[in-house]
Amino acid sequence: RLENNNLTGNVGSLANCLSLTVLNVSYNNLVGDIPKSNNFSKFPPDSFIGNPGLCGSWVNSPCHVSRPTVRVSISRAAILGIAIGGFLILFMVLIAACRPHNPPPFLDGSLDKPVTYSHPKLVILHMNMALHVYEDIMRMTENLSE
Repeated sequence: RLENNNLTGNVGSLANCLSLTVLNVSYNNLVGDIPKSNNFSKFPPDSFIGNPGLCGSWVNSPCHVSRPTVRVSISRAAILGIAIGGFLILFMVLIAACRPHNPPPFLDGSLDKPVTYSHPKLVILHMNMALHVYEDIMRMTENLSE
């Protein structure tokens, strides 16, 4: 009588105990197929209840149940759509990568004036730009001159 003892392991290890006259291993943590030997056939099904890992005819839980494999099928239209979408994205990336990037030159409308280059200068404006309108900025910077 070993009920409610938190026993673990395979119940098949008890198959060699041929001299048992009473067996109760209910409400433990035993696993495996309950042996079908002559000795075990005389024990009532209540001797094995409460062991969720046990299987066999005594506990009405078949052992080695083959579960059908679930296969997810994707339609041909879905596969074709994914493939076409992937090729379109790849094509657009290739076009963007291979296209020469020549930004248009900045034209200020005065093509007849000669351009003179000078050394760069640091100019710091001490004013709050958010409070001024375009005319104020042009007046304060003398029409953005050096």
